Amino acid sequence: MAGVEVQANIIHTILNHRYLRQQSLTSDVAVILGLALLSSLVLPRIRLVWGLLYSPLLGITYWLFAFAAFDRGLVLDLLYPTASLALSHVVVVAGRIVIEQRRRRRVTDLFGRYVSPEIVRALLSRSETAPLELGGEQREITVLFADIRGFTAFSERLSPRRVVEVLNQHLARMTEVVFEHGGTVDKFTGDGLMVLFNAPLSQADHAARAVRAALALQAGTQQMNDDSLQYGIGIHTGEAVVGNVGSRRRLEYTAIGDTVNLAARLEEQAAPGQILISRATYEQVRGLVQAREIGPLRVRGRQEPVVVYQVLGLTVDGEEGR
Repeated sequence: MAGVEVQANIIHTILNHRYLRQQSLTSDVAVILGLALLSSLVLPRIRLVWGLLYSPLLGITYWLFAFAAFDRGLVLDLLYPTASLALSHVVVVAGRIVIEQRRRRRVTDLFGRYVSPEIVRALLSRSETAPLELGGEQREITVLFADIRGFTAFSERLSPRRVVEVLNQHLARMTEVVFEHGGTVDKFTGDGLMVLFNAPLSQADHAARAVRAALALQAGTQQMNDDSLQYGIGIHTGEAVVGNVGSRRRLEYTAIGDTVNLAARLEEQAAPGQILISRATYEQVRGLVQAREIGPLRVRGRQEPVVVYQVLGLTVDGEEGR
């Protein structure tokens, strides 16, 4: 700008009383604290991906406001408010990343032993948008108990090391079958296991998943070393309390209630190679399975006999639904 123009602008400013006013220290501090407070309140409440855009947009908005204020003769500080905004953004986002990593590690530690990696990923994805219920909750589930029949007598013919090898072989394959059908391995019961369906993730077809898993387990016994080892399986559908039970040092995701007890009793009644399901389970899968009623059975812990069905296979509709 030429010297004449500079002088002209000075005269114009004096004549029109448009002097530049510096922002006061009090208002400067208020702006710095206000931007930092706004970021600390908003960033934790929005998704992380939006948080990465929020602070730059807020900074641009402040700069536009500062330029507009300058046109009206007010000089706003740009350096410290921008630095405050950037610092609060880094602190809050870094804190959220640390918390997110801890949350993911917690979910993985809690459920990685019980469910397939696919379900763990679904749990992590779900808990980003809705809180994951890690305490107790009551819900309808299908419980499957499976036990290797005759394993005790079978193990007497083998060395301890061989017993463990064969048992682990069975349990490993049983676990894979359960995971393939979306089940949750609640616990191993010696030479068997307890499985939950419809927990921790909701599954509208949980009863059908359990029956298909049971049939897959029975079909796989021929792949094992000894054809004489078959599974006795019991399945029941009903309400139960599910959640993490234990102490702060050791938690286990499990189900509690009469539904679990009845499924265990049906497994006790099942002969080698037999799948027994309760009426409640049968009502949910009647169009998918071939089954025959084997009459009311008296089971331990029940005063009244229980109507039980033996699963024989899948119907055409059941095969198509696989």
